Amino acid sequence: MTIAEIAPDPKDYPGALPEMLHPASLVFTPPGRPVDLRDFRNWWNFKRDANWRRPYGTGSSIDGMDDHPVVHVAYPDVEAYAAWAGRELPTEAEWEFAARGGLDAAEYAWGAEFTPGTRAMANTWQGAFPNENLGTDGYERTSPVEAFPPNGYGIFDFMVHNCFFVYGAQAVAAEFAATFKEFPPLQKPNTFTIDDALKAMESVMPGAS
Repeated sequence: MTIAEIAPDPKDYPGALPEMLHPASLVFTPPGRPVDLRDFRNWWNFKRDANWRRPYGTGSSIDGMDDHPVVHVAYPDVEAYAAWAGRELPTEAEWEFAARGGLDAAEYAWGAEFTPGTRAMANTWQGAFPNENLGTDGYERTSPVEAFPPNGYGIFDFMVHNCFFVYGAQAVAAEFAATFKEFPPLQKPNTFTIDDALKAMESVMPGAS
């Protein structure tokens, strides 16, 4: 059972809102308009019963998505799976080495251009985040494994900065309990493009691409 499938213990989250002390997770929900990017609640929706089996909450399923990446798993879930499989998780350095595919000096794992010849090389966001996803790569959310070319080591899907990363209920209950009660007034909405994202990642993530 994953963390998102377990109800948070109220003793661990004093002051948490009662409606948040249920098995749940955050689901990316485009707001349909420009929003203040300082408030993640504008695009993350706390959904009861959202987990790897029901990615959008009650009534959803993963039928027909057997070749898509799993969602709504936390680090302890992944650690437990690796241990069960007799494997271990890569370090950041190991992941970076494998993801680069041998092109250490290149801007991206596949070369110098983000979309060489207008071809999408990974599942990324196109447009103004979080309200406008142009979908020019062919996918609005997750994409099937091997939907895009492998890197120089023959590895698929290593270079996706997945905007649909989600957290289990236990990881967000306390934070939501505080921010729902008091939050600074929203300022003028702004937008966030893929170019902005790439610049931000370059400044905070060593070797990010």
